[in-house]
Amino acid sequence: MRHRKFVSCSNNLSSRNCFRFGFARRGCRFSASLSRRARVPFRDESTTLYPSKIWTNVVADGNFHIFSVDVNGTGIVQLTEGPYDVHSAMYSPDGHSILYKRLPVDSGAPSELVISWVARQIEELPSTSISMLLTGDLPTNTINATITFGFYSIGPRVGIGFHQEFLNISTDPGYSRAVGLGYDEMREYSYFSTIHGNVYDNRLIPIVVNQRQYAAWTESQWFGTYTGFISEQNITEATLCTVSIEFENLTVYFEDESTFVCSSQLITLATTFTRTGEIWDTDVSIETSEEEGIYIDNNVVTISIRFPVYVSPFLFITTMSILAAGAVIVGALYLKFIRNKPEYHDEYVTYY
Repeated sequence: MRHRKFVSCSNNLSSRNCFRFGFARRGCRFSASLSRRARVPFRDESTTLYPSKIWTNVVADGNFHIFSVDVNGTGIVQLTEGPYDVHSAMYSPDGHSILYKRLPVDSGAPSELVISWVARQIEELPSTSISMLLTGDLPTNTINATITFGFYSIGPRVGIGFHQEFLNISTDPGYSRAVGLGYDEMREYSYFSTIHGNVYDNRLIPIVVNQRQYAAWTESQWFGTYTGFISEQNITEATLCTVSIEFENLTVYFEDESTFVCSSQLITLATTFTRTGEIWDTDVSIETSEEEGIYIDNNVVTISIRFPVYVSPFLFITTMSILAAGAVIVGALYLKFIRNKPEYHDEYVTYY
């Protein structure tokens, strides 16, 4: 399983300053300026995990959003979402943040300029992974969907969160291949406390809600968020922190445009990090709203799904042609049999 690292960043920008952003270390350079006299609102958003690669605008889920992609064309990551048309994304000169413009859809509100920061996972702090193994009728039909929970940083700011790993998909040649996963909703809950009390508590109200009713989580696309901010002192004095992800109607999307909704309407994956002195302990919890077709073992939940049988267009057309030709031949033989069938007449004789 490929593990994505994140680039560290510095958070030294303020909305009171004048910013210049551009494509750093690229063949051609573009720049834009933002000052206090800008006519559009300014927002500083720092919740999504951004790998530092190439940025481009792509239409997704009906709106324009920003994606990153590796230089070889793989590793696509959606960076923005929601009821916005997002465009004009630019790197900061140090590559640690991006500036983009977004326009709310169907609201009549003006455009906003948004700065988002590049985040990385803190490897020195605890992390763990939970896998959802979706299996078909054959052992070769599988989808391994793994989520990593841990601590993430944006410069000096630290939070707890998660990120999806790239899907690992295996499909038998006789079946239609899965292309990705979607869901009606994915909700994130989090909690962090220290020896002095709660830093924040989002166990009842989700801090992040995503609606992706299309193949958003694939072999080359993933998503992640984090919640903060947690100071270095909070980390030192931490006692308990939890992150849980709840999927509603997890759906598999296939190449033949068919879908399969997993039998469990709700799937909850949760991780609890407990600190005692200098020792961190990790506990994992997996819950499903239904039990049929579900098997849980440690950090893996196995879910039975159905892969549709693959029928190539050539084979389908050939089969239909053979059946049509056979029907014509049978019809012709039947008509010939009817014409050659001898006729019998009953004769009645009347005696007087």
